[in-house]
Amino acid sequence: TPTNDLCADATLITPNLECAPVIGTFSGATIPDYTVCTNAIQDIWYKFIATEPEMTISITGPEGLDHGFKVYEQTCGGNAIVCSNDNPMGLEEEAVLTELTIGTTYYIQVFNATTINSGTFELCLIGSPTETCPSIVEISAASTICEGSEVTFNSSIDNGGNQPVYQWLLN
Repeated sequence: TPTNDLCADATLITPNLECAPVIGTFSGATIPDYTVCTNAIQDIWYKFIATEPEMTISITGPEGLDHGFKVYEQTCGGNAIVCSNDNPMGLEEEAVLTELTIGTTYYIQVFNATTINSGTFELCLIGSPTETCPSIVEISAASTICEGSEVTFNSSIDNGGNQPVYQWLLN
């Protein structure tokens, strides 16, 4: 059974500006825990945190796999905002999600509507990558810097940014 077979164990994925596929499988997946837009026989779960109001989800699988996905807002089985299973077997399913709330968690129920399948599929989440804030280091009160002393500040970019902004504050 996959670790993300149940919604409660949904795997967190992060968006990218271009498709950076997450490889998934239905191997060992069980009957869906929530209904979808067709008669599905297997499902697995992913989740993401919206980084912008409009993001795109797509899934591709092998020929003969009738796959799709359903997206819920905030909770498993909550408000369904899209269910995609429109294309013939083996073709890509894609949906542009609009009016997302930045910072809100959304759950993706990826399903298989053909026979029990152990093949793989590719899931893409396109949107702005998650931003992380740099850590802040303070000089302890026990440190003494005398007027006129030379002070060196070292910094590094560790969150993938390329245009850091620095601000120095004096108490």
